[in-house]
Amino acid sequence: MGAQSDITTPLLWRSDLLARGHSPDQIRWALTSQRWLALRRGVYVERETFTSLSAREQHLLRALALHQSLNCDHVLSHHTALAFHGLAPLHPLMDVTLTTHRDLRRHVVGAQVFTTRDLALHRIDHMTLWGASLPVTSLARTIVDIARTCDLPTTLVAAESALSRDLTQRRDWGDVLDQLPRWPGVNQAQRSLELATPHCADPLLSWFRGLFLTLGLPNPLCGVSVSHQEHAVGTFDFVWPDQAVIVMLDRADATADAQLQRLRDLRRQEDLMRMQGYIVLAVTTHELLHQTRDVVARINSALARAAA
Repeated sequence: MGAQSDITTPLLWRSDLLARGHSPDQIRWALTSQRWLALRRGVYVERETFTSLSAREQHLLRALALHQSLNCDHVLSHHTALAFHGLAPLHPLMDVTLTTHRDLRRHVVGAQVFTTRDLALHRIDHMTLWGASLPVTSLARTIVDIARTCDLPTTLVAAESALSRDLTQRRDWGDVLDQLPRWPGVNQAQRSLELATPHCADPLLSWFRGLFLTLGLPNPLCGVSVSHQEHAVGTFDFVWPDQAVIVMLDRADATADAQLQRLRDLRRQEDLMRMQGYIVLAVTTHELLHQTRDVVARINSALARAAA
């Protein structure tokens, strides 16, 4: 596809390479030796260039390669669109997500394909790092699409990241929902987005709060700053104020010295809050990720004790 040669991107097109005198054996050697990486069939990038990019930039470059390879009308949507808007899910981006017209639906290797009746609805042009303009769903539509098709934790990560950074307002996705009354998943999206709050700026907390709600826990407050006798005690990850229950998250993602200091801070904060009548639970991210139901059972037990 030589038409892409006038766009300044790191992409190398087989047709252009052959036209410039590269032989098929030279191209095959560059790929076999991993000097070049194949992003799509016939679309390559220098390995050194690709590995120098962030995970989000690598995904966007894959999306650009896919966009320029497709010969059907489409718009980049869902988590790929979220990345174009400067946000990213908590978990690594995998397949490129795109939406095409219902009559044009097809299987695309390396992509998750959704369909719509109206491709022009909420479609904008977004400039990439490499000077190419791509069709992308608006941020409000992107969040609604994620809420329609994904679970609650994933939805809250996207919605609360956008709200906390003031990139969108509730009325924006409310307008989108009003225009899509009969679309699949709209009722689910409305319920999920009602739970989003601009006060949760940490994607990890958004994810776990969504998980708690999915598993039946009452809705906690996130990132609550607490003072005692006019002195700051600390900021607590999850708080159920009516039941006086606190969950402190030990992220264990720092140096050994920083982890030791954090452990001391946690113990001091824990003692102060218990003196004020709070039930305090300290859990690790590993426990929340891999022993979720056990953690939820502990929290439920604490909530029950507080209510007794």
